[in-house]
Amino acid sequence: MVIRHLHGAAIWTNIPTTSNVQRTTMARRSTEFEKSFEKLEKIVHRLENEELSLDESLKLFEDGIGLSRFCHAKLEEVERKIELILADAKGEPKTEPFEEEPEEDAD
Repeated sequence: MVIRHLHGAAIWTNIPTTSNVQRTTMARRSTEFEKSFEKLEKIVHRLENEELSLDESLKLFEDGIGLSRFCHAKLEEVERKIELILADAKGEPKTEPFEEEPEEDAD
């Protein structure tokens, strides 16, 4: 709820601010990615661990490819946003590799 002042009187409105709209959109996109990724993981698990008919396997594979492409596109979108945030003074993308965590031996 937003308070707007009109000629000295406070008026309550239910119009969301731009920042609230942006936060809601970002949260929705994040949720879409998370749900898609979870569905993709379940599909991979089923394809690897269950005895499925050829038709069912093909259907799951097609669904998985669609989810994979969606997730990949979202990750590329985030990568571009990060590059914009990290752009140097000339506006050139400044990328830095992520530091890889050392692998622990399972022994």
